[in-house]
Amino acid sequence: MFKNVSVCFLGSDDFPDEAKKAAAVALNDALEGGWPGFEIGARLPLESIATAHEWVEQRGRPGRVVLNLQGNGSGTAYSNREPRPNGRNR
Repeated sequence: MFKNVSVCFLGSDDFPDEAKKAAAVALNDALEGGWPGFEIGARLPLESIATAHEWVEQRGRPGRVVLNLQGNGSGTAYSNREPRPNGRNR
């Protein structure tokens, strides 16, 4: 499908400690400055990982998918357009 494309993946091990510390400071500054963080489109327990994959693969879905590693077994997806039980949308 794509020609002449290179994809490089980087992890935190690829950066020096100074760069990671600077990134953490910048992120904290942004949050303290009012940046709300990334939009969360769905929060799902680990048991619903197949649903999480489907959510990500569907075009037009806003936000990121967060998996709860401890799991609660509910399998419920919450979008930013629907109120969550705790009343928070982010």
